Amino acid sequence: MQKLSQITNKISDSRDGVSLESALRGVYNRLSTQTLTSGALAQAGTTTKMKTAAIVHYFVNGAGRSKAITDNLWDPLAGFVVNIGKSNVLCLYLAADGTASSAFGTEVTTVDGIGLSGLRFPPHPESKVMVGFVILTGGVTAWTAGTSTFTTSTTDYYCTIVNTIGALDPTATI
Repeated sequence: MQKLSQITNKISDSRDGVSLESALRGVYNRLSTQTLTSGALAQAGTTTKMKTAAIVHYFVNGAGRSKAITDNLWDPLAGFVVNIGKSNVLCLYLAADGTASSAFGTEVTTVDGIGLSGLRFPPHPESKVMVGFVILTGGVTAWTAGTSTFTTSTTDYYCTIVNTIGALDPTATI
C-alpha cells in the first residue's frame, strides 16, 4: 500500500490533499496498527487487574512488536463503577513500547444480558493496539475498578473477556 502522503501530495489542490489525508489517517493507522495473535487475556494474580497469558505479537504504525506474558499488566482506573443493571466496556491497549493503557466506554442500560449489543466503546487512541476488552455488567452489586475482580464465575456482577485480533475500532461507523 502506498504511503498516504504520497497519494495526497499528488493532488493539485493542496487543501483537498490535506482534507483527504485527514479523512484517511485513521484508516491507515488501523491498518498499520493491529494485533496478530491473541494475548489470552485473563484475570491477573492481583485479581483486580488484567494480564496476558500468551505473548502478543502486533504492529504499531507498520513496525512489528512483541509483548511477553505479563501479570498485572492492566490496572483500570480505581473507583470507576459499572452500576447495577448497567453495562460498560473496558478496552485494553498496548503502545509501541509495550506500555499498557485502558479506557472505559460509556455506561449503558443492559439490553441483552452481557452481549455486545448497545455497548459504547471509547474513541480508539491512535498508534495503540486493542489487545481485547472486558464487558462488565452490574448484577446484584455494582462492579468497581480497583475493588472488584475480573472473575467470570461471580453472580454479583458479570465479566466477559474478549480477545481481539486484527484491526478493530467499533467507533468507526458509517
